[in-house]
Amino acid sequence: MESSDLLVPPPAGRNPAGWVGLICGLLALAASLMPAWVAPFYDPPPRPLPSRASEWLGQLRDYALGADPESGVRQPPVPTNPFRSPWLSVASLLLAFAALACAAIAFVRREDARMVACTVALGAGAMAGYSLVTAMMVLLVALTAVVLAAVGRRA
Repeated sequence: MESSDLLVPPPAGRNPAGWVGLICGLLALAASLMPAWVAPFYDPPPRPLPSRASEWLGQLRDYALGADPESGVRQPPVPTNPFRSPWLSVASLLLAFAALACAAIAFVRREDARMVACTVALGAGAMAGYSLVTAMMVLLVALTAVVLAAVGRRA
């Protein structure tokens, strides 16, 4: 395959890089939003304020008396929430960057512009959950590329 073959637009209805990017972007957005929407359902209910206050006062009393903090009653370990895992955010960001890379490839191959725009929006939306500044910069670069492409077609 020659390098000039990569620049030929694909036949109508075929957007392989766009579809891969769209799927990566959807998965990234789902992984990005899952901790905020699903994780609160799995968190243990908060203890009432009087219970927390009495525990804190007991710890304060033990500290003032010089008691050994390890000799007290141990609390059962709090169960971990799988939706608050840092691996989920790493996976979301990697999928978002993969979606943006596929959008760049689809843009260079002159695939459907709507597919490229959706892929960029999904990738930037997934990143916006972690860094709004980075997402805005990605959208600014995408907008600049669209403007330059439009100017290039007229010239």
